[in-house]
Amino acid sequence: MCIRDSMERVLASKEGETAMEANRGQGQVVEAATDGSKMPAEEEVPASVGAGWCARVKSEEEVDADVMRSMGSCWGLDPSASNNVAEMDALSGLMMAHHVSAELEVQIDSMYVISGVQKPKPTIRKQVRANNRAEWGKLRSILRRREGHTRVSHVRSHARDEEGELVQWGDMSKPQKLNSVADGLADAGRERGRAGTRSLQCCSRDATFHSALG
Repeated sequence: MCIRDSMERVLASKEGETAMEANRGQGQVVEAATDGSKMPAEEEVPASVGAGWCARVKSEEEVDADVMRSMGSCWGLDPSASNNVAEMDALSGLMMAHHVSAELEVQIDSMYVISGVQKPKPTIRKQVRANNRAEWGKLRSILRRREGHTRVSHVRSHARDEEGELVQWGDMSKPQKLNSVADGLADAGRERGRAGTRSLQCCSRDATFHSALG
């Protein structure tokens, strides 16, 4: 099965969805991945930037993947934003979309974001001099308000095998699958931003989408 085909079915069927409930993941462990995407301007094609996340409630028994609740969101950013900003915004979006008590286990392919989240809060002086200080201030403010843990782990984007070939969906680990979905959503957000349609949120119970994450 093709994850992009499945994801596009979900997005196409949810164009009219409003923002999802604020109690999503309340008291539950949520497996997730976030990603940012930027395409620089080329000739007559303007730059475009997008962010996205995907998540599902972690099951104690990995069976019947089609009954697990999978969800995702993607949106476009200002084309002047950097890829690092998009990566940060994706994590902020994921946290804001879930209840403060949700235990988030997040796969991220950006060491810039991971190192910034894991290291101690910088001094005021360093914050003033830091790049993207407004975005870091927003992200750390959301982190401080959370009651459940937010664990971030690194996952390689576009994973390759020992021979340098791209790993196929069926051979991917769960973190790689989540990252692959988030990557596709970030690209979709970038295209929506280019088209002037900035945000899309969806909550799916589509069996093929769930099976892809299983």
